Amino acid sequence: MPRLVQLNTVPSGAKVAFAPLTEDGNPIANRLVVSGNSPVKIKLLPGDYWVEALLPDGRFHEVRRRVPTPDEIIGSTTRHLFWKLSNGTVLLPDIQIPSKEVNQQMVLVTDTDDSKGTQVSKSDNDEALKPFYVDTQEITAEEYLKVKHDLILDLKNIHLQNEQPIPLKYDDAVEYAEAAGKRLPTVKEWQLAQLKLAPRTLNSLAKWTSTSVSSPSNVSSQTGQIACGGTERLVRNLANLTASDYAPNAWIALRPNQFYSSVGIRCVQ
Repeated sequence: MPRLVQLNTVPSGAKVAFAPLTEDGNPIANRLVVSGNSPVKIKLLPGDYWVEALLPDGRFHEVRRRVPTPDEIIGSTTRHLFWKLSNGTVLLPDIQIPSKEVNQQMVLVTDTDDSKGTQVSKSDNDEALKPFYVDTQEITAEEYLKVKHDLILDLKNIHLQNEQPIPLKYDDAVEYAEAAGKRLPTVKEWQLAQLKLAPRTLNSLAKWTSTSVSSPSNVSSQTGQIACGGTERLVRNLANLTASDYAPNAWIALRPNQFYSSVGIRCVQ
């Protein structure tokens, strides 16, 4: 049964669109619902949603939000999973829309980059990827602190240097990306982005993506979150692969609620 949902943006006045997510984490385009200008109230079925907030001046943000079932208990304080009730209305966290300058230090990636000869996995039914920007470097402890201002316990326990890439749990990666005015890439976006990025170095981490997979063979939970990239040794260790099984564009399914010291983040917009 649909639930009444309320959401605002900062600044307000943005057009807000909601699309439910598939099991693999992709928005269902033909079920897109576009609301009026924020703050908005809208009835939505329970589930996870891709939400875009677009201001008249072109600034925008893409985030994830959860509409709970009536018997659901709040399970996380991260913004994409948090909600609260007020007189029967589900209140979702505000969307902080970033400035237009958020992508100035990022690299533009388009589907035409595929012409260089890529290893991006495609099927005949795949649509062309929309252009997007990607971070030129892995997020380091220094960059993380500019956005979040304090290290979470997982990071304090491993005594990171400022220039070191940070490892994060999946939900913490989503939280950071939103706070930075960005989001996590899909698997296909990440594979395409690698054509524009410098070759991986020995200290590179695997990267979380927004794509998930149901009941993967190497994950005991029902859903695994996909990570891509990283050095061959790192990926083989994470996925228990042999050298003959390894492929440079391979993805691995990992437990989203587990901290892996070798899985970090690059964002897109």
